[in-house]
Amino acid sequence: MEPSLRPPQRPRAAAPSRPADVAPASPTPSTYDYEAFSTLTGEFEPAGEDYRVSYRSVMGRRRDRVRSLALTGAAIIAETVFLVWLLQPSHMPVNTGDWKYYLSIAMVGTIGTIEVLRLVNVATLVRATMISRHPVPVAPESGHRIAFITTIVPSKEPVAMAENTLRAAVALDYDGPYDVWLLDEGNDPDVKAMCARIGVNHFSRKGIERYQQ
Repeated sequence: MEPSLRPPQRPRAAAPSRPADVAPASPTPSTYDYEAFSTLTGEFEPAGEDYRVSYRSVMGRRRDRVRSLALTGAAIIAETVFLVWLLQPSHMPVNTGDWKYYLSIAMVGTIGTIEVLRLVNVATLVRATMISRHPVPVAPESGHRIAFITTIVPSKEPVAMAENTLRAAVALDYDGPYDVWLLDEGNDPDVKAMCARIGVNHFSRKGIERYQQ
């Protein structure tokens, strides 16, 4: 980013884990709520010198696997029962030989096809869930310059949602320079005010010709 486009630095708040001239000021707590937002991926593990990304199953807990299999079995049974019931001979239209009969047959066939596809969809979603993996989280290396960047289109997304995201980002602890940026597609005054209020950097490419290519 060109120096001339970098907005003035926001006021900084001192924190034990970061220099006072780097951490964005924020009325939120100084630490990230891992219990509320990150329990799905598990606890931090040491990276080691020869670290490579490793993964663990989303269904790591037995109760999660049992619950998923139970819901899956119920969905498959329900779909199968409905499909068998639908295709019973007694449910077929009476052959009157006119266009209404053929239209009814086409409708029954269409519903049957939809249910077969739904059954396949349930089965594939279950398989995808069972083999899904999360990256194992590791403690971040200190000393790097880190930027958290998110975007907003003010006319399409609520400002409050972006504010919640930014407050959570500001609350992250990192031992090193750490900046939070919001890229605003609308250059909205309310969004600017929100960024100034919680102490994050705001940037918009709106009206800048070289960023419209």
